[in-house]
Amino acid sequence: MQKALRLMNFRLDVVISDITGVSGIRVIEMILSGETSGEKLAEYCDKRVKKSKEEIADALQGKINNEYLHELSDCYDIYRLIQDKIKNTDTRIDQVLKKSNQRNCFIRRYRIGKETE
Repeated sequence: MQKALRLMNFRLDVVISDITGVSGIRVIEMILSGETSGEKLAEYCDKRVKKSKEEIADALQGKINNEYLHELSDCYDIYRLIQDKIKNTDTRIDQVLKKSNQRNCFIRRYRIGKETE
């Protein structure tokens, strides 16, 4: 995503430390929806971003190129897919750990019960 943004002169990486954070994703989504005004894009950055709105607006004075926009869109879709896969995997791991924990509790109770008899 960063390469496509740079090729269109959107220097998001200069003003935001993590382009996949809340502000970065908001700005990317706005660029994908057709917004090109640096001033308007700067409004989508969280107040915790250390750079001023003017600095952000200056860094986001890009020019849309359909080829690079398509590349950005594809990369964004892949990023979202990977994030969904990670979320699903985390959910599965949690389920397995809960079952494993329940099983271990049962085994410990059973062993403790055997030892005390």
